[in-house]
Amino acid sequence: LLYSTYLGGSGVEGVHPPSTFAHDSNSGNSVAVDAHGLIHVTGITSSGSDQAIAFPVTPNALQGALAGGNDAFLCIIDPTRSGSDSLAYSSFLGGSGDDQGHSIAVDAAGSRIAVGGYTNSRDFPTTSNALRHKAPPTGFTSNGFVTWIASSHPGDLSSQYAMPYSTYLGADASDARDDVYGIALDPKGRIVATGRTQSKDFPMTKDGATVFNSALYLKAGVSGDEPFVVKIDPSLDGEASLAYATFLGGGSQS
Repeated sequence: LLYSTYLGGSGVEGVHPPSTFAHDSNSGNSVAVDAHGLIHVTGITSSGSDQAIAFPVTPNALQGALAGGNDAFLCIIDPTRSGSDSLAYSSFLGGSGDDQGHSIAVDAAGSRIAVGGYTNSRDFPTTSNALRHKAPPTGFTSNGFVTWIASSHPGDLSSQYAMPYSTYLGADASDARDDVYGIALDPKGRIVATGRTQSKDFPMTKDGATVFNSALYLKAGVSGDEPFVVKIDPSLDGEASLAYATFLGGGSQS
């Protein structure tokens, strides 16, 4: 056992039976490791500064405080260091509602980090170049999110972090739900995301080939969830950043 640590505040780590976004919970939902051995973790926490033990954040955090009832988080741990020095980076990621980090990916250099998950916050942090930089205007229940974080000096405690791209990923249907459960980076830094949706108007690529871009059997809030696969190019702006999107499923719950 080379390294092992608690990570969280004074909330409850997970719940049983499973319950989405229970209050006072801290959970690490996904882990990725870069070529330097740095451990990248995302999940959910409700341990803000009002808790007896707050979730640990670093001075260079992009979001230093809990914004809602539950926020996603991004932590980077260096297992070659000891004590608090092993926490190379830690930041909340969320808005005033409920947010959860479900998936994380990092390139070999550790300079590009992608986080995906769920949000029902109307003020989730997004960028102006996003596919969708504002929450759906009406009937908003939940969207997935995809966020790209850049590190200037991976693993160095003096590293600075930036958010070059962050977007809602989902639709408007009031009785639907969109969620990102898995994420990956290709060699060019494009982000591939998968998850589930109940939204007939989930964003599809307007041009180019797609496997299945019609939710013929999808009845929002009635039928089962439909898987999706999305590729995002964060070097492009707005709708152009959606390089590929398709439903992937049948007429029953998938």
